[in-house]
Amino acid sequence: MRGRLRRTIVTALTAAASAQAAEPTADKPTTVRVPFVFDATAVPLSSPNGFYVTGDLPELGRGDVRRALRLIQDSPLSPIYRTEVALPAGAPYTYRVVRRDPSESLVGDPTNGDAVSAEISGVAASVAEAPPSRSVFLYSTLERVIMHWNHVGEPEQQVEMERIAAGRTAGESLFVTHSIGRPGERLQFTFTDENGAGRFPTPFPHASDLPASFVQDGRLYSHIPPQSFTPHRIETGALPTTRVVHTRTIEGVSGRGYRVLLPRNYDASDRRYPVVYMHDGQNVFNPGGPFGTWSVDIIAPVLADFGQAREAIIVGIDNSVDRSSEYVPRFPSPTVSADDYLAFVLEELKPFIDANYRTLQDRASTSVAGSSFGGVASLHAGFDYPDTVGIIGLFSGSWWATGPELVDPAVADATFAPRVYLDVGTENDGYASAEAFYRDLLGTGRFAQEGNLRYVVGFGQAHNEPAWRSRVDEFLTFAIPAAEADQTQLLSMAPNRAWDLDGDGVYSTEDLADYQQSPIDLNFDGFIDGADRRALERWVRRNEIADMTAGRR
Repeated sequence: MRGRLRRTIVTALTAAASAQAAEPTADKPTTVRVPFVFDATAVPLSSPNGFYVTGDLPELGRGDVRRALRLIQDSPLSPIYRTEVALPAGAPYTYRVVRRDPSESLVGDPTNGDAVSAEISGVAASVAEAPPSRSVFLYSTLERVIMHWNHVGEPEQQVEMERIAAGRTAGESLFVTHSIGRPGERLQFTFTDENGAGRFPTPFPHASDLPASFVQDGRLYSHIPPQSFTPHRIETGALPTTRVVHTRTIEGVSGRGYRVLLPRNYDASDRRYPVVYMHDGQNVFNPGGPFGTWSVDIIAPVLADFGQAREAIIVGIDNSVDRSSEYVPRFPSPTVSADDYLAFVLEELKPFIDANYRTLQDRASTSVAGSSFGGVASLHAGFDYPDTVGIIGLFSGSWWATGPELVDPAVADATFAPRVYLDVGTENDGYASAEAFYRDLLGTGRFAQEGNLRYVVGFGQAHNEPAWRSRVDEFLTFAIPAAEADQTQLLSMAPNRAWDLDGDGVYSTEDLADYQQSPIDLNFDGFIDGADRRALERWVRRNEIADMTAGRR
C-alpha cells in the first residue's frame, strides 16, 4: 500500500516526526477519564471468561451486564485488570466488577454475569472549563412557564422559567431556566403552564446532552436559530476524477456520484458544520439501494432536533463495480486500489466539499464511516490520513479480509489514536474478530471507553442494512456529540453557578468586584476577555432592575 508505506517511512525518519504526529481526537469536553482497576488475585478465572465493569451511568451500561465494559489484563500472568472510561465531569457513580463469558452465543444473555466485587462508589473529577450547570431557553406564548426536569433515573423537579426578552411575534416571550442539573448527563424536561396543564412535548420529554439548549417550535438547538424553520435536504452530484471509475452522469457531468445531506436551516444561516463521509452512498439515505437503507437522512435530523448529536453535513459516496478493490487494500485490481479510492475521497472529494459547502475542515470535525468492506476502508482512512481524519466508524468490519496488513499495524502504531466507533452483530457478522480488535485497542492504553472508543454489540443482529440502521445513532452521537457544539452564544446569555463568584446565591456587583480581582472564562469560549465581564454585567444589571421594579406591576 502506497499510503501506509509512505506514512511508515516518514514516521521512522526521525523522533521529531513522531512528535509532530496528529494529536488524538479529544474526548467530549464535559467528560473526564476515570481509571478502573481490579485485582483478581482471589478470583479464579476460567477461559473464556473475562472481567468487566458495570455501573449506574449510561457510560457504564446502566447496570445492564450485556453492555458492561471490558477490563484488560496488565500482562498474561498479572492478576491486575484495568480500563479507562470517560464519565461526565463531576458526576457521582457506582459500579461493580462482574465476570462474564464474552463468547458470541452468550454475550447477549442478561444473566451472563457474576459479581466478583462489592458495589463501589466514586465521583468523577470536575472540569473547570465546563459549565457546572445547565440552561434551557424557550420561546412560548404562555404567561408563565413551569419547566419539569430530571436526569435519567432521578425524581422530577420543577422550576418557574424567567422571562428575559420579547419573542418573535406579539404575545410570545423568551424564557430561560439556568443553574440546574449537572454537566455531561442527559437532561430530560417538559413544560407546562403555571397550573401544570398543557404539558409539552408529549408523549416523550426533550432529552438533551447540550450544556445550553434553545427550544424553538419543538426543536432543540445549540444556538439561537433562524426565526423560521427550513428542513434538511439532499443534493446529488458527480465529481470528475481519474482515480476511480465513474458511477453516474448528472447535468452532463460524469464522475463518481455523491449525495450531500445538508442540515436544517442550512440556507438561513452562516454556520459551519462537521462532515461525515460514508461509503456505499447508495444505501446511506432513503430510499436506499437493493440491500436497503441506513435512513441517515431521517435519523441524523431527529438526533439534532433532540439535542443528542450536532447538526452536520453528511456525504454518501457511491460504491462501484470495483468496490472490493477500492475498499480493501488486500484486493487491488489492475485498474484501482484502496490507495486510489482514499486519494479520491480525501484529496479530491473532501476539498471539493470544503470549497462548496460551509464545513469545519479540521481532523476533529472530519469522520469517515462504513460497513463490512466499508469498515475496512474507514480504518484505512484513519490510519493513512491521520492529519485529515479524526473519527472513524467501523460497522461490522470484514476484518478477515485485511490479513495482517492493516489491523495489526494500526494497533501497533503509537500515533494511531483517532476517535473509534467499533461495532458488530452476533449473527454471522464476524463477532470474534471484532471482539479481538476491541481488546487489542484497549490493550494499547491509548483508548478510553466512551472517550475515544465506543464498542457496540448488536444482539441477534446480522450483516445487513437494517442492523446498521439500528446502530447508526450510536455512531452519530459518539462521532458528533451535541456537547461539542459551539455554545458560546447561549452560555453568555444565561448565568450558571460559576458566575456566583462570592457564593451568596445571587449575581450582584460583589461578583463583578470579585471578577475584577480574579478574571475567569465565564462564557466558556476558551478566552478570558471583555466578553466575560460584559455577560456578567448584563445579568447583574437585569437583576438590579428587577429588584427596583419588584411589586410595581
